[in-house]
Amino acid sequence: MGSGKTTVGRALATRRSAPFLDTDQMVEATSGLSVTRIFEVEGETGFRQRESGAVLAAATETSAVVATGGGVVTRPENVSAMQGSGVVIWLKASVETLANRLEGVTDRPLLAWSDRQATLAILLAEREELYATAAEFTIDTNSLSPAEITTLAEAMWTG
Repeated sequence: MGSGKTTVGRALATRRSAPFLDTDQMVEATSGLSVTRIFEVEGETGFRQRESGAVLAAATETSAVVATGGGVVTRPENVSAMQGSGVVIWLKASVETLANRLEGVTDRPLLAWSDRQATLAILLAEREELYATAAEFTIDTNSLSPAEITTLAEAMWTG
C-alpha cells in the first residue's frame, strides 16, 4: 500500500499502449463488492482467495501491466503465476514513505483499526523477503517521482 503500483502501472500501460489491470479492481468487478466490504464480510482470508483468482486471470493477459495488492505475495501460487507470465517489479519504499503517501487515505482495510505506521512496519517486516524473492527487479521509490519510477520500470520491462 502506497508504493505507487496503481499510479505507475497506469502510466506504464499508457506508455506501452498496453492493457492495465489492477487486481483489486478485478476483485471488485467480479464480486460486486468493494475491497473494504469483502474484508468486512469475508475477512482477509476471503479477500485473498478472490485476489488469487484475479491474479490467475491477469496472468493470462498478454502484454498487460498488472498492479497487485501488497499481500499477493503471501500465496505461493500468486507468485508462481506472476513470475510465469511476465516481469515482476517490486516498488520498494520505507515505512515512513508509505505512511506519508497514505496519509488521509481511508479505504485500506488493513490500516483501518490501528496505528498506520506500526501496521505498515509489521506488514513490511512480514512481507519484505517475499517481495524480494518474487521480484525480478526492485525500484527504491523513496525519493523518486511517479514519472521517474515509470521510466525505470519501462526499462526493466523491455530489458
